[in-house]
Amino acid sequence: MDPAEASTLKEVLQLQGAAIGRHEELLQRMMQQLSILVSSHTEAASETSAPQPPPPDPPTPQELRFLLQCSLFFEQQPSRFPTERSKVAFIISLLTGKALAWATAMLHSTVLFSSGGGVLFCGEKGWGTLSLH
Repeated sequence: MDPAEASTLKEVLQLQGAAIGRHEELLQRMMQQLSILVSSHTEAASETSAPQPPPPDPPTPQELRFLLQCSLFFEQQPSRFPTERSKVAFIISLLTGKALAWATAMLHSTVLFSSGGGVLFCGEKGWGTLSLH
């Protein structure tokens, strides 16, 4: 290779090296900006989540009797309540006052229906289900 070609090749490699360096700097800035954007989006999403209604008190003996009566009703007429959702909908249709207000709020904010054969509730140890069978 003659000295002129070597000099030209050296210049081309230096230009490519400088371009790669600029691209690397640009990529690093873009990654920092993306990181900041993701972080601010995550914070904004957590701040704008819908307020949750307060959890209900643990079931009282009267409420447990009500659920037992519903369970017996379901056993007597299984064809009218083929799904857990239909059972929960029936129970909600019988609620009044605070219980109805709570169920309405829950329907608008969380899944109330249980696939495990029960009604969702919140007790002293957190959320759980009451069996309808």
